[in-house]
Amino acid sequence: MTIKFITNPSAVYPPSGGVRMFIPVLKKLLEREHKYKHNPKWANKNAYFKAYKSFLEWVIQYVDSEIGTAKKYNMDQLISVVYNTKKISKAQSVRQLDFYLYLCKRYAEKLKSQAIVKCVPNYVKSAWLFMYDVEELISLYEFYKKKSTLVFPSPTLGVRGPITPKDLKFAVNELTYLPEIEKVESLDFRNIQPCSIMIIRQAIELLGKNLIGYQSITDANGGVVKQMTQIAWSFLKDNMGKSSWTITLPIQLSNIVKINKWANDYVHNPWVNKSYIRAFGLEVLWELMRPPKTGIKCYDGKLHTSTLFGDFRIQGYNQLKQDFSNYVMSKKARAAINWLPINKVGAYIITL
Repeated sequence: MTIKFITNPSAVYPPSGGVRMFIPVLKKLLEREHKYKHNPKWANKNAYFKAYKSFLEWVIQYVDSEIGTAKKYNMDQLISVVYNTKKISKAQSVRQLDFYLYLCKRYAEKLKSQAIVKCVPNYVKSAWLFMYDVEELISLYEFYKKKSTLVFPSPTLGVRGPITPKDLKFAVNELTYLPEIEKVESLDFRNIQPCSIMIIRQAIELLGKNLIGYQSITDANGGVVKQMTQIAWSFLKDNMGKSSWTITLPIQLSNIVKINKWANDYVHNPWVNKSYIRAFGLEVLWELMRPPKTGIKCYDGKLHTSTLFGDFRIQGYNQLKQDFSNYVMSKKARAAINWLPINKVGAYIITL
């Protein structure tokens, strides 16, 4: 990985505004990295740690200076933009850069809040990926949103985006033999971290299956119908509001479908996604599984709470099951649904 330093930042970035400090901050961090890697004594380790935190603070301050400290987006607003797979115009894309800046800031705040000196060997590797994401984002923002014609529209840091079978081979090898790896910093963060998207996808799939209340869907021979692994969310998307049953969710159903599609697309076409977008995907998963603050009274008259799923509530569960059965049969006539016991359903059943 190489970097082309800009010897005179003011010739590239506008002479005013926080962005002109990006290259000096970045250069300082990389200089501290060089010293630490060639002489990992405490003084150099601590100097790198301070430069790392200064870099994160710069990201936070830059975003605050551009979109303001008061601007906040709720989760549904962010999902609808960040995980939208529909084609939009260039003008719409430019308007949406604020959302990405906001997510980038939140990720920087998270990294800063949990940064510790003993993890410096890890940061030496992981910081590169975030530095590229930051540089790319602010370059786009300055060039398209602020129309700063002197700003490079292409970043100078280089991170290869596509993931190859070779990358995945080494990632699987490291994950399989993780107990034999003595130092975390020896892991290939670039190839391993995007794998979190696959886990998000699996979690959302399981949440959907458990919400409806089934374990699997099998064919006439007893084999699992693999084409129906995502059918729970498809059913809800196609049938919500069309029958007597109702489901309330902590996040809009349309947005759950969006992030599920984003994660599913990664499974079939892996790439090195933006670090702050992956981190937000994890936030969404936590929100989907956040337990209610108090117990919920269900059909049996008792208060229930669970850490296995979020605040999913169903009214009219028996009709939901019937409608789901009909939906499955319309897709595959001889399919069989293996239902979960009612006490294992991943939702609060308010009424049967």
